[in-house]
Amino acid sequence: MTVLVTGGAGYIRSTVVRDLLERGDEVISIDNLYRGDYTHLSPYKNNPHLETVIADISSMKEVEESLETAGNVTSVIHLAAVSGLDRCREDPEKAVLTNVLGTLNVLEAARGCDAQKVIFASSAAVYGIPRRTPIREDHPLEPINLYGITKLAGERIVESYRRSYGLNTVILRFGSAHGIGLFTYWETVIPIFVKQAMEGRPLTVNGSGNQGRDYIHVLDISRAII
Repeated sequence: MTVLVTGGAGYIRSTVVRDLLERGDEVISIDNLYRGDYTHLSPYKNNPHLETVIADISSMKEVEESLETAGNVTSVIHLAAVSGLDRCREDPEKAVLTNVLGTLNVLEAARGCDAQKVIFASSAAVYGIPRRTPIREDHPLEPINLYGITKLAGERIVESYRRSYGLNTVILRFGSAHGIGLFTYWETVIPIFVKQAMEGRPLTVNGSGNQGRDYIHVLDISRAII
């Protein structure tokens, strides 16, 4: 099977690429290296089943050029995104171009390749502030920040391609990801807690401490996708 993975140089994404290679798939990775780094895949740099491409999904031309020699792409795992509230707020144009237009381009490429399945990585951010917990799939979608809004827009585009063109699509709404090496800059709560604990400092808890959050390990994300 030949699998196109967008954003394959990121930590979560490179874990998916690694697991696909380990099971014998052909993998094409597209990443613009905005935050990713192909050194995550350096153990596989001589693997004939892996093709790493530097390209931006917000450019249809770059996506098409990346796939010119790809042959038959069986499945598409669309993971590339400008993720997180802060990064989307700092560069809203890039967030929309990548998360919305980029998703459209990936779907169009999947349609052109006659891909059998497209998996879209969305986010629990599409729910906004939960009205009830645990959150079910049919919970109202009321994102409260640009990241959640762009992810919901991506979902709607994915759904439209399923209805209009018969693409076999799956949308996965992940909670907060964690795992070894996931965030180099220690910018999310679990890495922050780990760093504070290693340094013998108290763990920083904002607010009342009664709030909840869902977490998922990067290995579980990869397992779910595959």
